Formats: sequence, structure tokens, C-alpha cells
Amino acid sequence: MARGFDEGMLNEIQQFIEQYQTRYKKAPSIREIGKEFQSFFKNSYSKVNRYVHELEELDRLSFTRNKGINVKPVLISGKLNTISEVGRCPCGTPFFAVENVEATYDFPSELVGNEPHFILTAVGHSMVDAGIFDGDKMFVKKQNYANSGEIVIALIGDEATAKIYLPQKQYAILRAANSSVNEDGTKRYPDIKTKELQILGVVDNVLHRPKAKR
Repeated sequence: MARGFDEGMLNEIQQFIEQYQTRYKKAPSIREIGKEFQSFFKNSYSKVNRYVHELEELDRLSFTRNKGINVKPVLISGKLNTISEVGRCPCGTPFFAVENVEATYDFPSELVGNEPHFILTAVGHSMVDAGIFDGDKMFVKKQNYANSGEIVIALIGDEATAKIYLPQKQYAILRAANSSVNEDGTKRYPDIKTKELQILGVVDNVLHRPKAKR
């Protein structure tokens, strides 16, 4: 028992709240919780309040007098997409991408879709004009094909890179999204032309933190 509370009832109340919100897109009221578990609470809404506040103390939901019960937004749909972070991928000259699973996260399907994804940390500056900066998290939809103009994670031999995919008849072009040039006027990030290319996925979301100006 948690501090004099019935642990089983705490779990049942939390489950009821989550299922209610998934079904009705909102959390139940104190009165509705009391009605659901009438045999336990005996119409004592003050006791229901105590249990709800205990769940808040346990950081399993939040409760305010004006806004009522609030649970995690993902429960509105009840659908999550589990995505693994698997290492780094350069936005520049290809190099070997680390592919060890570093972490696994659950994301609402409304944000990332239901398709299988993986996360790579962007390294370098060749994709800044496409809004991908060094250190950003790239959400990559797993697939072995792409449309012209999409940003792909491409494998050339044992080396990976993030680039704009431009298929040609005899080869493919991987193009940077950075128009900067060297002192001699040549592209700082030249096109990569290759006949041997494996597409690992398409970048369809990017997470980055704004950097304060110094």
C-alpha cells in the first residue's frame, strides 16, 4: 500500500483514466471516476479526490482544480511508434555511420506516423539549407527507395551520408543543401555521383534546438 492508499485501486483508476481519454479524447471527471468505482468509494468524492491527488504525487497524472485531470497527450490516440536512435550520420563527406542502438523512444503516431523509423544524429553542415544542422536528430523512415528531390540516408559501400537524392539514367547524384563555396569558387560540398548506392531511408522529420545568438 502506498501511504495508506490501495495500490490496486490506484492502478485501476489510472487505467480507467487512460482508457477513458483514449476513447473520448478527454479525461473523466471526479464524479465519473467515483461512479465507475462506486463499490469502493461509496459516493465519497473527497476520497476520489485523495486518490487522484496521490496519482499526481506519484507523477502518474496531473490535476488542477480549474482544468481537472490531465494525462499524457499521447493517450488521446493511444498510438505510439517506438523508434531507436542508432548513431550518427554525416552531412558532408560520407564516412562510416555508427549503428549501435543508443536509445529507444516512444513517439505519438500523430507526429511521426506509423511506419518503421530510426533516428540518426546529423554531423556536419552540408544540409543546413534544408534545415538540418550539426547535432540535429533526423527521423528516418525505413525504405529502400526514394523520389527525386527527397533527402535520403544513402549507403555507399560501408559509408553513409545524408543528401538530396537525384536519380539519373546511368547513375545517381547525391547533392548537398549548402551553396557555400571555397576561396577558388568551387563548391564546398560537391555532388556525389555513384552507380552503387543503397538507400536506407528517407528523412521526413528533424528535431533541433534553437541556438541563442552570441
